[in-house]
Amino acid sequence: MNSVISLFLEASGLSVGHPGYVVDAETGVRVTVNRFLSVAGGYRFFEIHGEERRSFAHLRLSGPFVGASLRF
Repeated sequence: MNSVISLFLEASGLSVGHPGYVVDAETGVRVTVNRFLSVAGGYRFFEIHGEERRSFAHLRLSGPFVGASLRF
């Protein structure tokens, strides 16, 4: 089997009450080395925001990532 290169873009959002939300987005490249192994790298953005009366929470994480998948 030859290596297969694919590009990907995934995004999702979720409302968490008013005015809360969660946003998750990821883009990158995946290389399938053989039927058992693939490696990926790209950029990810993740944000959570929520408020309740005088309390609030806000978290934002973003940056490059690498990963591998092993299938059997």
